[in-house]
Amino acid sequence: YELAVQLRKKVFKVKNNSFYKKGYGEALLSKGTAKYSMEDIEGAEKLLEEALHIFSMLADEYQTMEAQRDYSIALNRYAKVALVQEDYYRAITYYEKSMELRKKIVSYCRISEIVFDCAINFVFIAESYKKMGKMASAKKFYEEAIEMLIPILPKDKKSDWHYIFATATLERFILDTFSGKKYLEYAIEAWNWLI
Repeated sequence: YELAVQLRKKVFKVKNNSFYKKGYGEALLSKGTAKYSMEDIEGAEKLLEEALHIFSMLADEYQTMEAQRDYSIALNRYAKVALVQEDYYRAITYYEKSMELRKKIVSYCRISEIVFDCAINFVFIAESYKKMGKMASAKKFYEEAIEMLIPILPKDKKSDWHYIFATATLERFILDTFSGKKYLEYAIEAWNWLI
């Protein structure tokens, strides 16, 4: 990753255009994600912050769905770092900013992948609220994720979508077992898809 980042940075400096800027941002995102996976949170934060800046500029400059989606991905990765640092308010702030972008994209293009992006953001926000002990807010965001995922889940194959759906439904049920019977039924059905 280090070599890829260095190479893309050099090319970007020589050919300062959006294509190379995006490539450099993607290299930073990849390396930042790798550092996060290796639990080098400070290193990840630095790289992801730089990637966030690049994708923010591209999103502002071009206003395309692709640029907005790239920026929302950078926001989510940066929010994960804040979550690990137990800075829940900062994490929620970045997740919600990403959610605003994703809702805007869904309003223009309702393909399954984009709907899934939006739903997973709801799960991230719910998990953040749960860690803060704000169960009512967590419950609300789990429910929104579930409602978005139900129409797009393919019944004939397994996918990451099923795993996220199963997780959200089970977590929602755990938060309120008395009123959440249908969520337990959803969770059981989703886990059966995964088996």
